Amino acid sequence: MSGRTHAIVPAGLASLLFNADPLLTLTAALAGLAPDIDEPYSVMGQRFWFLSWWIKYLWGHRTISHSLLMVVMIGVAGLVVMIPLPVVCAICLGWGSHVLLDAASGGVMFWWPSKERWVLGRFPVYGVMDRALLVGGFLLFLVSFWIRVEHEVKTPIMPYVMGSATESGEWVSGDGRTMRRG
Repeated sequence: MSGRTHAIVPAGLASLLFNADPLLTLTAALAGLAPDIDEPYSVMGQRFWFLSWWIKYLWGHRTISHSLLMVVMIGVAGLVVMIPLPVVCAICLGWGSHVLLDAASGGVMFWWPSKERWVLGRFPVYGVMDRALLVGGFLLFLVSFWIRVEHEVKTPIMPYVMGSATESGEWVSGDGRTMRRG
């Protein structure tokens, strides 16, 4: 699949799972691009070219970085260095979705170090399926974001600025009006 699909699909999934949290959505989107560090001409490979060429030379494309072993290793490493659990889940979601998307566009070595290729389909990059997944991920993101905005507008965090709460749970606004929260 294309780089944009690798970023948008995990962003849509993360926004749905994590209530459209911007940090976790962005983390999942970036993690969705990370497995292509083994391809020097990818988005991540161009930014980390010194590492990308080395990985491609040693293992090749869609091998170790596109495996279940790597997803598990990243999750365990994140927990060992005490990264917050939601962030680790967002990273694993992004990385894992990339592996599944690439399995649908030609195959990956999911059970690496086994040389057997795991193929879910042969959908071409920038093809109909790539575009459908891109649109689906974007719509998922928009709906999740809309739900979050709707919820925050209905229940604002600070309902009465410059006010204070009384013992009975009422709010006294800055101009002296008493209001019941809820």
